[in-house]
Amino acid sequence: MSSPALSSEHIKRNVARKIAAMVGLLAVGYGLVPGLYYAGYVNIETVNMLGRYMTYAIVAVGLDLVWGYTGILCLCQSLFFTIGGYAMGMYLALHGPLDEGVPRALYVVSSSVTGITLPWFWKPFDFLLVAVALGLLLPGLLGLTIGYFGFANRVRGVYFSILTQAITFAAYMVFCLNNLRLCGTNGLTNFVELAGFNLKQPQTKLCLYLLTLTALVGVYALCRYITLSRLGRVLIAIRDNESRLRFSGYKPHHFKVFVFTLSAMIAGLGGLLYVPQENIITPTFTTVEKSILVVIWVAVGGRGTLSGAILGALAVNLVYNFLTSRWPESWPFVQGSLFVGVVLFFPDGLISLPRALAAHWRRIVGATTRPSVEPQPSPPEPGGGEPLAARDSGSALEEVQRRLNRVSLMQRSRPPTLPKDDLVRVENVKVLFDGFKALDIEAFSVGYYELRVIIGPNGAGKTTLCDVISGKTRASSGRVMFASQDITSLSDVAIARLGVGRKFQTPTVFDSLTVYENMELALPGRQGLLRNFTSRQTPAERERIQNILRRVRLIGQADTRVKFLSHGQRQWLEISMLILASPILLLIDEPAAGLSDEETVLTAELLLELQDEHSIIVIEHDMDFVRLLASRVAVLNEGKIMADGTMEQVQADPNVIEAYLGR
Repeated sequence: MSSPALSSEHIKRNVARKIAAMVGLLAVGYGLVPGLYYAGYVNIETVNMLGRYMTYAIVAVGLDLVWGYTGILCLCQSLFFTIGGYAMGMYLALHGPLDEGVPRALYVVSSSVTGITLPWFWKPFDFLLVAVALGLLLPGLLGLTIGYFGFANRVRGVYFSILTQAITFAAYMVFCLNNLRLCGTNGLTNFVELAGFNLKQPQTKLCLYLLTLTALVGVYALCRYITLSRLGRVLIAIRDNESRLRFSGYKPHHFKVFVFTLSAMIAGLGGLLYVPQENIITPTFTTVEKSILVVIWVAVGGRGTLSGAILGALAVNLVYNFLTSRWPESWPFVQGSLFVGVVLFFPDGLISLPRALAAHWRRIVGATTRPSVEPQPSPPEPGGGEPLAARDSGSALEEVQRRLNRVSLMQRSRPPTLPKDDLVRVENVKVLFDGFKALDIEAFSVGYYELRVIIGPNGAGKTTLCDVISGKTRASSGRVMFASQDITSLSDVAIARLGVGRKFQTPTVFDSLTVYENMELALPGRQGLLRNFTSRQTPAERERIQNILRRVRLIGQADTRVKFLSHGQRQWLEISMLILASPILLLIDEPAAGLSDEETVLTAELLLELQDEHSIIVIEHDMDFVRLLASRVAVLNEGKIMADGTMEQVQADPNVIEAYLGR
């Protein structure tokens, strides 16, 4: 669901434009091109060329799903394409010219095919349906294997790209082996017919063009459905901040393996459709330059748009065809210039060019016709009234003082009965980093519905303590108990699902999503892969999201992309996401950092109100903010707890004064 703040008229206009563009493209593909062919303006070879280029577009869409939306730069799409191509090539070879049951394509590795025995793995490809199925399943299985072992071991970024390129190069060497009877570096050719249809006939080529266009439309529709669903928002969240998802109870590698496997099958489909139109498949498709070329298509067209991937694949290959038929030596320079130029001047790709030109035109026209703009009032504070910034300085000071007094006098309610044991117990925990003792805690505990504050100088081990409790860092020794369960060796995802929510020092939110979409991903019980295909919000969940956003004054920014929020608003959003997830324990790292006085007061109010529903550990340096919370304080220094008590007690401790407060 989109944000409730989104204008319905804006949605209708966007949908209408996209539908009009799609209808126009389909009319060109299904109507104009065949019409021009039948009218004699376009020859069948041009139609065949467009069909081949659309198979490249299919591969590009699959890569865009992985790279553009999920942030995984894969350099083995060409390998998946080649596997699909060989599956179809082996079927076509078996149904082409034969010599004693052996495809004549094998002449390229032997002066005579007489006496050659086909390897066992050729036999299944004698059947079209089996060959098509294997052309999809084999790339998918390879993608599943690479993805599972890579993502489960948290191989990311450039390391994963290098891994996929190394696998592709190794596959190239395998395809070149003559003893596999795949014709070595020459590849498979001598194809005559497909399912009884002569591949040389113009009508067969036209049908293959239409089949490829239909497959491209289907792949685009599937990927568009995924990107517009909740699953698509999870993929974008992985791209923006994968660790935030783990601490929200998601297992990102499940989603990454799924989308990587799907993209591999999509590339295999492209290879299946390419071979009967090109009539040859060779290992050269797995070379380094072919892998990088797919990336160029997506980057030039527009990463993270799907339609941009199609545009990039078609545009680059059409330019390639034009230049290589006239000035072949110029293509490497044009290709490099095209890529660099788009990255520097149109980083969003060619797909953004019309929008950029329209915006530039509006700026030119608006410079002379724009009326004066009246300042817009700021949104009201919770409970009514003007924001403090809109009042005179005296009134603002009085309001701040009133709210400070309210915070200091807040009484937290407690359930009539509480569990006997503490919610969190840290016992004899030590954390060593290359011999350096970052943490050495003999005993630390937090009760149910208790707010604890941890202070101390930089490097004292405050954040490391929260890392150990949340599973981000493993304790070298000792144990951590949570709700009477030993969580010392559990993963960060498992601990999050038990009810531990984590807010980091720097807000970790998903910049490419809106405020409302960020909140959507924090809904409890929606972290599994399958739940994100069909799971929708209930009216109660929508109301809860809106109430929380209203509580932190973000309801007016519900449809705003997070990258446009202020630092304080990002802090509140991350805390709001934790509240929505309903954890038992909140770990809040420096919530007042970078906030104005007004924002600091609001944050203190929020944390004190949350104590009715959660246990809270707050790490903070701002002593004024700590005094507002009026809670029990632990002081860490050099990884050890040197004092524990009220703020007044720790302030009077000589050791604390010397180590921290007196500095």
